[in-house]
This record gives sequence, C-alpha cells and structure tokens, in this order.
Amino acid sequence: MEKSKRTIIGLTRKELEGLLSYSFEDHRGRGYFYNDINFDDHASYEIIYDKLISHFAVDERETLETQIESQMSKPVLLRIMDQGCGYATTLSRITHRFAAKNMGGQFLGYGVSGDLKVMSLGFKKSRFELTEEEKTLIEKYGIHPFNTYRHDNVQFFGIEDDLHQVMGSFPYNLDLVLSDHTYFHLIAPWLALKRTADRLTVGGVAMIRTLFQLGVRTFSHDQIKDEEFLGILEEENPGYELLSSHCRGHRTLAVIKREDVTFKTNLHLGLVIDGKYKYLNSFYSKNPTGKDLIAVDTF
Repeated sequence: MEKSKRTIIGLTRKELEGLLSYSFEDHRGRGYFYNDINFDDHASYEIIYDKLISHFAVDERETLETQIESQMSKPVLLRIMDQGCGYATTLSRITHRFAAKNMGGQFLGYGVSGDLKVMSLGFKKSRFELTEEEKTLIEKYGIHPFNTYRHDNVQFFGIEDDLHQVMGSFPYNLDLVLSDHTYFHLIAPWLALKRTADRLTVGGVAMIRTLFQLGVRTFSHDQIKDEEFLGILEEENPGYELLSSHCRGHRTLAVIKREDVTFKTNLHLGLVIDGKYKYLNSFYSKNPTGKDLIAVDTF
C-alpha cells in the first residue's frame, strides 16, 4: 500500500497502557512468549549470557566482559535481571556463577516472564515465610521471592507481568540485564529499552537482542537504518556507551551506563491506520509539532 494512504493518529496514556496490558494478557502463560532459547532441550542448552557476549567482536567483547566482571566483583548488593527468562536457567546459572566468584557480594536475581510457575529458581516462598518487606514487594510490584539453597549470598525473585510496565515501576537499580528473543514480541520495545537503561546503576550493563525487529520510522513512514539510529542514540546519550553486533540478522545491543543520567530516544508512539489494519509504531523526531503522540522519554 502507498505511504500516502497510511495515517498516523495519536493515542492517550490510558489507551497505550491498555494496549500494553492487552498484548501481555493475550500471551500470558504461553511457552513461546518471554522464553529462553532452547530451554526445553537441556542437552543443547546454551547460557544466554555467554551467547549474547559471543555475538560481539573481540574488542567489544573484551570491553563488556571487563565491565561486567568489574561490576560483579564489588562487595555490595548486586542485582541481575533476565527479561524473558522462561525457565530462568540462564538467570540461575550466571547469578550463581558470579556469586561463587564474589563471596563478599550479595546477589539478587530477577526473572521477568509470562509464566511465573515455570521458573526454576528454587521454591516459591509460602505466605508464612514472607517478611513484611517481601509482602510489600508482592503486593506493590508483583515481585515474588523464592528460596534457594546453593549459595548463601544469592536470592531469586520472579515477576509475571508486562515488561514495559515492570520496568516503569521497578523499585531498584540493576547491575546486569539480559534479554534474548523477547523484545520482538513487545509492541513498544524502545519504551522497554529506555526504562531499562534508566534503571541501570552507573557501571551497569544491559545486553538486548531482537530490539530492532520492528524498526524505527520517520513521520513520512521511511524506516531509519539501524546503524543510522544507533549513531543518533550515541550522539544523544554521551553518558552511555553503546555496542552492537549482528548474529544471523538479529542485532544485539549492549548498553553500558557511564554516568547517572537518563537515556534519551526522541521517539514517539502513535497508531498507524493502514487500510483495514491498525498498529503501533515508533517515530523519531526531536520536534513532533502537530502530532498527538506519546513521547517515549516522558511516558
């Protein structure tokens, strides 16, 4: 269909929140949504952390490994999140891996998924075992604690909710975030990325794959090339270091937070009417004059 026949219309905050919630509920509990790759084939299972690291060129990989190892060696409380954790095998293994190397640190792992019941993070705590703080985490943020017995300096939590909403209200900063085969399911992946970057500690790292699948467009509906948009993000975010790599057509983006500043995208969300179809798109503009769209950076 010709570009001229596509119409961009605005939407309200309430409408967008409704779309995010509806999209998640439509997939809740389904195995293909928010899943680790190969989680059902333990013989060929590949730790997602190692897989994502391997996508980068040698010098970029060294930068990432050095930064993550430095962050994970601090004798403080450290938080790791797997966005789309499936059975949470990767989350469990890498959290224990870092905890075994750094017995002076305390490691909290958070799995975000479409199905809390399948997370293999130990035993979900019963009501009578919960502290008052843990009760508040469940009631206010949907963060459910698990018991684990392998390392004394490790605890896990599970969250079954829409990733955009989780990152909008998550009460803590994060030191390491992983995601593979999740962001291309999201209807507003750049909103999830912006909120994730904002939640990183200074020195924290996020590695995200399939973020670019839906693309970014101009108001004339032209798609901005990935490399061009990466250049825009780098220019707008001097407080962050961005690294990217391809792997079989799926770019992996790594974000290292170098300064305590918010992440900027200059993206705006709007509905597109294209014949009988209606869908949500991300549009890049520093000045969306006359467009009743929702700014990702202030939503």
